Amino acid sequence: MYFEKIIRCMSINYVRGSLKNLDKDGDGVWDHVEFKLVNQMGSGGVLVENLKILIDGEDVTAKTYLTVGGGRGRIKESMYVYSMLGEEITFEVEKEGGLSDEPHEICLKAKIGWEEMEIKFKAKPE
Repeated sequence: MYFEKIIRCMSINYVRGSLKNLDKDGDGVWDHVEFKLVNQMGSGGVLVENLKILIDGEDVTAKTYLTVGGGRGRIKESMYVYSMLGEEITFEVEKEGGLSDEPHEICLKAKIGWEEMEIKFKAKPE
């Protein structure tokens, strides 16, 4: 079994085994990729600015949806996010053909308050 390597993160961590290819339109071809992070920072809301999501270096920010706290919306470069401690945050990326079975590097970069944050991990789809 491939061990997902978490390169650097703060108190928001990758949920192991959550990287998946999805066939949202039911035509038998992967068309989305999903992964989850878990909030281990605490409950509350933050303004997230300069948000970038990269898969293997490709910027997929404009193709990404976020589901948290029962709400779902397209990722914006600047957005307010509220999450409870221990809550899973789901990212869904429009990606024709999905991801291959090899490990992929996923990176989230953002500015929260005055701090630049980067969450980076390697995983392969389950």
